[in-house]
Amino acid sequence: MNKFKIDPEKQELIRTIALVVIAASLFVIAYNINTYLEDIVDLLGALVNKGN
Repeated sequence: MNKFKIDPEKQELIRTIALVVIAASLFVIAYNINTYLEDIVDLLGALVNKGN
């Protein structure tokens, strides 16, 4: 299963770094969504009203 010969300590470090990067990305995405949430709600409201 393990094609790459990496010692467990380095694997753990790589996993930790990957998790931190993913968490940071999600935080940035969530912050951007929160910042533009009002605009998104207004846009969706306009689209819904346009359909009716």
